[in-house]
Amino acid sequence: MALRTGLTRRRATPNRGGGRWLGLVLVCLILALPWAVTLTSAEEGDKSVLGGLLSRALSTPSSRVAIGAIDGALSSDATIRDVAISDRDGVWLKLDRARIVWRRLALLSGRLEVDSLEIGHLDVLRRPIPGPPPPEAKPDGRLLPDLPVKVEIKGFKLAELTLGEAVAGQPARLSAEGRAKLGAASEGLDLQARALRLDTPGRFLLSLLFVPNGERLELKANLVEPAGGLLSKAANLPGTPPIDFELDGTGTLDAWGAKLDFTAGPDIGAKGGAKISRIGAERRLALDLAARIEGLMPGPAAAIFAGTTKLDGGIAFADSGAFRIDRLELTSRTARLAAGGSLTRDRVADLTLQARALPTEGDVTRAGEAEIGKLVFDGSLKGPLAAPTVRGRLDAAALRSRDSSLDRIEASLGIDPQGDPSAQRFAITADGRVEGLKLADPALRRAIGSRANVTLRASAGADGVVDIAALRLDSDTARAAYVGRVGQNTLTGTVDAALPDLSVFSGLAGQGLAGSLDAKARLSGDPARKAIAADLAVTTSGLVTGIQAADRTLGRAPTLQGRVSQTFDGYGFDHLRLEGAGVAATLQGEATASRADVTGRLDLRSLADLDGRLTGKASIDVRLTGSLEHPDVTAALTAPSATAAGKPIRDLRAEAVLRDALLAPDGTVRLSGDVAGKALTGGAHLARVGGDWVLDRLGLDLGSVAVAGHAMVAADTWLSAGALTVRAGDLTDIAPLVPEPVTGRLDAALTLARDGGRQDAAIRATGAALRYGETSLARLDADLSGRDLRAHPVLEGRLEADRLVAAGQQVDTIRLLANGSPAFSDVTLTARSRGFNLDGAARVVPAEDTRIEIQRLSAARGGDRFALTGPAAITLRDGGAVIDGLSIAAGAGRITAAGRVGQALDLRVAIRSLPLSLARIAAPSLALSGTLDGEADLHGPVTRPEGRYAISVAKLVAPQTRQAGLPAIDATAKGTLSDGQASLDGRVTAGRGVALTVSGSLPVEAGGPLDLRARGTLDASLANSLLSVGGQSVTGKVAIDGGVTGTLAAPRAQGAAVLTGGSFTDPLNGLRFTGIEGRVTGRGDSVVVERLTASARNGGRVSVTGRVSLAPDFPGSFHVVADKAELVSSPLMTAVSSVDVTLAGPLARTPRIAGRVDVVSIDVAVPDRLPATIRPLPGVRHVNTPPELRARLAQRAERKAAARPGRRSGKPAVPFDATLDVTIDAPSRIFVRGRGIDAELGGALRVTGTSASPNANGAFSLRRGQFELVGQRLDFSRGRLTFAGSLTTPELDFVAETKATDVTARIAVSGFADAPQFSLTSDPALPQDEILSRILFKKASAGLSPFQALQLAQAVAQLSGGAAGPDMFEQARKSLGLDSLDVSTGASGGPAIGASRYISDRVSVGVKAGAKPADTAVGVDFDVTRRIKLKGEAGSDGRTSLGVGAEYEW
Repeated sequence: MALRTGLTRRRATPNRGGGRWLGLVLVCLILALPWAVTLTSAEEGDKSVLGGLLSRALSTPSSRVAIGAIDGALSSDATIRDVAISDRDGVWLKLDRARIVWRRLALLSGRLEVDSLEIGHLDVLRRPIPGPPPPEAKPDGRLLPDLPVKVEIKGFKLAELTLGEAVAGQPARLSAEGRAKLGAASEGLDLQARALRLDTPGRFLLSLLFVPNGERLELKANLVEPAGGLLSKAANLPGTPPIDFELDGTGTLDAWGAKLDFTAGPDIGAKGGAKISRIGAERRLALDLAARIEGLMPGPAAAIFAGTTKLDGGIAFADSGAFRIDRLELTSRTARLAAGGSLTRDRVADLTLQARALPTEGDVTRAGEAEIGKLVFDGSLKGPLAAPTVRGRLDAAALRSRDSSLDRIEASLGIDPQGDPSAQRFAITADGRVEGLKLADPALRRAIGSRANVTLRASAGADGVVDIAALRLDSDTARAAYVGRVGQNTLTGTVDAALPDLSVFSGLAGQGLAGSLDAKARLSGDPARKAIAADLAVTTSGLVTGIQAADRTLGRAPTLQGRVSQTFDGYGFDHLRLEGAGVAATLQGEATASRADVTGRLDLRSLADLDGRLTGKASIDVRLTGSLEHPDVTAALTAPSATAAGKPIRDLRAEAVLRDALLAPDGTVRLSGDVAGKALTGGAHLARVGGDWVLDRLGLDLGSVAVAGHAMVAADTWLSAGALTVRAGDLTDIAPLVPEPVTGRLDAALTLARDGGRQDAAIRATGAALRYGETSLARLDADLSGRDLRAHPVLEGRLEADRLVAAGQQVDTIRLLANGSPAFSDVTLTARSRGFNLDGAARVVPAEDTRIEIQRLSAARGGDRFALTGPAAITLRDGGAVIDGLSIAAGAGRITAAGRVGQALDLRVAIRSLPLSLARIAAPSLALSGTLDGEADLHGPVTRPEGRYAISVAKLVAPQTRQAGLPAIDATAKGTLSDGQASLDGRVTAGRGVALTVSGSLPVEAGGPLDLRARGTLDASLANSLLSVGGQSVTGKVAIDGGVTGTLAAPRAQGAAVLTGGSFTDPLNGLRFTGIEGRVTGRGDSVVVERLTASARNGGRVSVTGRVSLAPDFPGSFHVVADKAELVSSPLMTAVSSVDVTLAGPLARTPRIAGRVDVVSIDVAVPDRLPATIRPLPGVRHVNTPPELRARLAQRAERKAAARPGRRSGKPAVPFDATLDVTIDAPSRIFVRGRGIDAELGGALRVTGTSASPNANGAFSLRRGQFELVGQRLDFSRGRLTFAGSLTTPELDFVAETKATDVTARIAVSGFADAPQFSLTSDPALPQDEILSRILFKKASAGLSPFQALQLAQAVAQLSGGAAGPDMFEQARKSLGLDSLDVSTGASGGPAIGASRYISDRVSVGVKAGAKPADTAVGVDFDVTRRIKLKGEAGSDGRTSLGVGAEYEW
């Protein structure tokens, strides 16, 4: 008679251990039965053939079964030998022999009779690797097949079972024996089993008899094991106590009794009994159990169940089907749970459930470190079970544990029938509220917040489908809502969710997050069949991930859209698309347990987002094929045209193929392309072979660079063997493929070995002219080796390096020497450069805990020195280092450190009177002075240490403070570290000008909260160290009362800063503002400039308003307004303007300045003379040069070479450099004066370029103008001031023309304002001195008096810009209002002074006075024509004269 099972088919679970494999022997034997019945003969060789067939039949993709042989396959006595089961890490189970003696003919009568089942030595070495779940049918609810035969095993014996430590937590050896019978209802189940520990005391006995006919049940179990036994470890009992367990129950279901006696050490146990008895038409169950279970409870629950917990009750089961709870209580010292009520035979319920906290101290319940102010729960179920009314209410307050707390939690549930009870329709309402939640984990605490509200309004029907009208969650950190239908086979609805501040999840992510996220999903599907789909629409705003490359690529507002679906054995993606500022990614396809075809693509619009040295575009294509159990992945990266460090990269392609990625991964990578005109090839092969990862065929060839290697790495221990060689004639060939510029020659070989379970390594390398980024090395010669590095290290070899340049400092020689032996290895290190010496020696002593004994260590530069005061030791232990006796004398100060560092900290550091001038040892240019004192005591995990610290700096002076004119700085700071935060209480002072206090807390772990507050005053000149790069300087006082909260990635500003009495000077651009007053306030994620006003040099006003966001690159917007302010004032130009411009964009990078400038007036001054330093004539060759002059010439040549374009300048970059787009409008009042020019122009120009290098384009045309030369005035016939680049040195183009006797003379002014060029032309053409003579004196140069000749020379000097001083005659002429003033020789041969003035265009009147009467006269000159002149004169001696003259030029 078959015995039907009552089990339903359940989903197979992934392999979690070796337990299910212990029945493998039975499977093997059962599978061998058909062979035993059908085979009539077998040769000896067929034993292994049959074993091979069964091996293949039992093997799966994730495991392999190997059977050595099968004996007696044709008989009733069969033996299987040498069974081994393995996964990808190798064999994990072994069986030497299994024998079964059974009755074949009994199968004909429906019985499986096994006389004996004997298993020899079964060895479970470790837990198998979990594999993917086996394929399963869609859930259909069908029962398992009926058991077709009666099964009887008359004798079972396991000689020895060996469990590895990885299986049971300790090595264990056991034996077992027993018997079992499973038959019809009249026979039932009869099981007897006995197991013994062979390596330590311990036993387990089990006797089970259940006969359905007669309802007889007998159960006896006994387990005894010492402390540290298998059960205590498997159950994770605290302290792994000894266990004594006994259960004895016997009788029928009308009169059955059981006793339990369980002890697990002094703190865990249970004792009591249960009885079933019949009274009339009902059975009654009585429970009486007392237990000590505090040690089994987690966290706060342990305190609730402290002491003895009792379970008492009486329950009645009527034959009619009625059910009654007379009393059922679970009571501890601090809480009580009680249930009561009944269920009638008509299925009408009246059930209640109550829970209360029992006060222990007044009105408060205290249990250990837990505290409960109030805990009340009441629940009930009333009415017909087909349409019951359900009520539930929870009210709890003042819940506390050692590290967590909850001020209040309230929840209510109501289910009410609607309409006709037969319709079985219900209205569901639920509400919940949590307030004052504070979790122990700070990252989780910030992510969850302190409050939450949950609301549910729904209805349900007989079909099991719940119609949700509203399901809302609202907390400090998240909001979510769902509307739709949910049932066993129904899901349709919409989810709306929002995370308004991603920064609160920074701690969980381990990155500084910022921004907000909104998501909407339309859900549909059949949950019972695991067929669910979601149409997603996710948007973000102000997103920051904390990863710079990702932030630049994604931008501040990436989006995600498309469909994601789940089937019963896989997943699907339909037009899933991620769109960011610089990236677009798509995913399409479906992957199941049997088939997969998913394609993905990622397009990078600009490689510069990943690395600023790159340009171009790239794309990545990925495809998943095979199945989820055996996935195959292919990927290809392509960049058709790109550059790296300015070098072109063409047709770059990287291809990767990975087969069977989960169970037996085997992959290859291929690389090809053209880099700077040189072919790039490369590749590698990676596979999992047994317990090793194998890397081979590793190679890379590019120009003179060749890399080759191979390796084998143990998956469990990471022990490695292999080799890597690098041959590079010029590393510049590979520079485009590495993050920093690289050059030089390198020849290196690395060899790894793991013989005997040791990790050995050796490196041989030589190189010359090496450079990586800002670090360079002239020569490298290394030959180093290490044996057993991970356990008992022995070091041997040498390293020589010459002219190392790092962090701007040069070390001439570095020498490292290691001499090793099995007992110890001595290592010495020396370094030398000009004025710098480093000397160190240490001994590495291999042992269980390797010890590094530092014998000496010192460094000195000039008079600065630090050194160990004595030997120190560092012991490597448990993944960390223990520091002992580390004491360093640093000048007059001392540094000491002791304790443990690593993943766990227990470290104490003290600094006493450390001279900051010692920084010169590492960086000679770092001219610091002052002293440093401090101490720290840290312990706990390195990611979240706890402890205290204190630090003080006295009389700090740095080059920047000297440049700013600040006095010495004193600073103190102290605080504690706990809960992932570091508190700060600090003060900074610098004379009377700086007094600042800072308090609050800083995050220690990534993404932790920030809360700082600063109060005090600052001198604005602190900014001069930055502004001085561009020649600017500021003054003023800043009063600060503000703070910063949020996170480092998303700070939030509070408070205000007020500037008074400020000034700003920029001599290079001719700017000066005084009376600067301003107020800046913090408003969350931005800083707002409420007002900032200043007065220009001429009294005009300038005002600024705007805001800047506390986000990467500090995006912001400012509005600048000026009213008739003098914005430029330099020796060459002065400008008064009205301004209306905006400054917007990323202020830390390249913001944009745009707007309009209306010019009130501009004065351009032409310099009176050329600079005193005249450039040497080109082409001059020095011969017979003295040594001193030769040195000066060499220095000049070096300066010129350093300034040559294309060379990197040592000058730091200007911190602010904005792009410009400003229109300047000046219809008139543009004045150009100097060198005799007096002109007015008007026009417009546009200023572009950058603030550091402005580019002005436009011109101003002449409105009026004249040119005065040695008293003679010329009117401009043409004038233009052109800006073609420089804003402060415009180009001049002026022409002045005049009639001089019979000559038309012109003076042209051209060139730039700081170096104008004058030229003279005439019609007819004359030499320039003759032209000047005609212009100045209306006569040829041959007829000039000595004084006129002197004036002519003065004019030449004026035009050439080489005048040595002021023109006294010109000043006198101007003061007298004369047109001509000269000194000449009179008729008597004595000196005479002459002065004249034109009274009309042709008539001039003059007077001449001499030492004698003959030399004194009054004259009149009249120009008849250009060449004919009349001249009359009357002398003081009574003489008169009249003459006619003619002038010709040739």
